[in-house]
Amino acid sequence: MDSKILYEEIIKLQQGNLHLYKEDYLRLKEKEKATEAYYHGEPVPFLYTPRFFTPEEMDNLHSLVAESVELFDRVVELYMEKEDFRRLFGFPKKIEELILLGSPLPRVFPMARMDIFYRGIDDFEFCEINTDGSSAMNEDRVLSELFFDSKLYKKLEQDYAIEGFELFDSWVDFIMSTWHKEGSPNVAIMDTDIDNDEFRRFARHFEARGCGVKLVRPWDMELDQGYLAFEGMRFDYVYRRLVTTDFEDIYDEVPNLVQGIKEGKTVLVGPIASQIIHNKILFYVLHHPEVQKYFTEAQQDFIKKHFPYTAIVDKKIYEDRSFIDNRSNYLLKPMDSYAARGVYLGSEMSEELWLETLKKLENQDYLIQAFARLPSIEMISYTEGIRSFNHMSGLYVYNGELKGFLSRACQGPIIAGPYGGKTLATLSIKEK
Repeated sequence: MDSKILYEEIIKLQQGNLHLYKEDYLRLKEKEKATEAYYHGEPVPFLYTPRFFTPEEMDNLHSLVAESVELFDRVVELYMEKEDFRRLFGFPKKIEELILLGSPLPRVFPMARMDIFYRGIDDFEFCEINTDGSSAMNEDRVLSELFFDSKLYKKLEQDYAIEGFELFDSWVDFIMSTWHKEGSPNVAIMDTDIDNDEFRRFARHFEARGCGVKLVRPWDMELDQGYLAFEGMRFDYVYRRLVTTDFEDIYDEVPNLVQGIKEGKTVLVGPIASQIIHNKILFYVLHHPEVQKYFTEAQQDFIKKHFPYTAIVDKKIYEDRSFIDNRSNYLLKPMDSYAARGVYLGSEMSEELWLETLKKLENQDYLIQAFARLPSIEMISYTEGIRSFNHMSGLYVYNGELKGFLSRACQGPIIAGPYGGKTLATLSIKEK
């Protein structure tokens, strides 16, 4: 099944009755206002056409996740065992201390969203790996439900079997699979801002399994005989949505949380050790010549093919003319940020400004990275007509297994909400 032909077919289908499908899209946009799919107080902008994955692509995506997880497991193992490897990450001592505590869970990144530029079978590059703080499951849920209510779905289902992905019960299933005591566990969902529809939805799914649940800010955590607790509830698990960089910023303000992590009686899901995979410096470490000896030949090939070249911004970079003359092939990004904050594109800067920026960012925890070739798909925009959209696919991975997707598209080079990005429902599709 050829996905390119599929999208061409979908465009022709919509062009055949443009008014009908545009009206349907506007109806769904209005319906979205009554859902939980909001970002910064506004309904999430979306495209009418979903991101579809064919059976061949789904097999390939499962395979690439398995290969990636095997590599990341090896990275974690090396970090825990080898000081020379660990030193390359440069984490502060207080964070390194908590990382080295490890975790009783099967792996230290129980949840991840691997954001990739998926161009086709075995043709992809990583953008970033999110562990703690992986989010937007609610966006995918709502947009999938809207699509299944669309006239486009009603037409396509005549010839295709189309299915969505479930991201809430499957997460609860994983956590419950690690619970080996009588009764049901108590679970905290923790972040600095807990007024969040997605958190409340996760809470309802935990409660449906008999769990006690509270949404808790890190400052409000208490200690009860070594367990983290809040308002009289002692927690067996803390589902951590607090990203490590934010935790580091408030470290001295949350002594109970820090002590509870060190005690280890409450299981942190995910542990601070997930930062090994989450921090973008991972890309630099993977390419470092001194660590190649620790990886198999197959792993080295996988890294070269799928992780864009990455280096730390320092004097050696801005004194190397190749990084100046070929600046359109590079971008600059913070080691640990999110929502595409602080990203600079060489293609949008003059030589003088690029050089000035490189010098300014020296010793500022910035990376220079080769710009990936973005996958593009032609889709209909009901304000602009047929347009080519660059795509990024976020792969939700629970305990090493692919469970679903977050798909985003943008006409510009940075695929993110602040740059005009749109979200798409993501579905599997096969011929009947």
